[in-house]
Amino acid sequence: MGLIQFRALIGRAISRIFLVVWPPEGEVLNKDVDMSLGLEFSDQKNILVTISISRDDNWTPEINCVVLTDFLPSEQMDSWLNGWMKLSLGGTFQLQNFDFSDDSRFIHLIGKSITDIKLASIGGDPFGVKLNIDSDHLMVVPISDGATVVTSRFGDRSAIEGFEYLGQIIYKDVN
Repeated sequence: MGLIQFRALIGRAISRIFLVVWPPEGEVLNKDVDMSLGLEFSDQKNILVTISISRDDNWTPEINCVVLTDFLPSEQMDSWLNGWMKLSLGGTFQLQNFDFSDDSRFIHLIGKSITDIKLASIGGDPFGVKLNIDSDHLMVVPISDGATVVTSRFGDRSAIEGFEYLGQIIYKDVN
């Protein structure tokens, strides 16, 4: 799961925030689209740290690093999602990075450092990861076909609340 890698993010300042979106495969609602979190840090430009949910078990949080090569502005996400859902974009469907750094729901996090990281679990195995930043957070949790991103200003809180039906959510520090 990369606990050591998660720990390495603590104290790092965020320079850009991305939503990394998989093409919808039959999803009707935007809230059901598989999206992971992408972060670029001030000390490592053009490297995208992605936090997602394992595609193997659709439960376990994972972290990866890739070279940031292309992205679209956040304003284009809805039209891309609609095009994907209607199969009107043509060509090959592929993962797409959307830069949300200037979006009003994320801009307050730019330049801020991650203060701590907690793993969310029910009965032992972690299912989500929560990065705390000042008085807000970035959280990645599983949904039926992947992951979603939730903050105090973005995302569907019911994605987290749905897990409460399975039991009490325990947040455990990774540091």
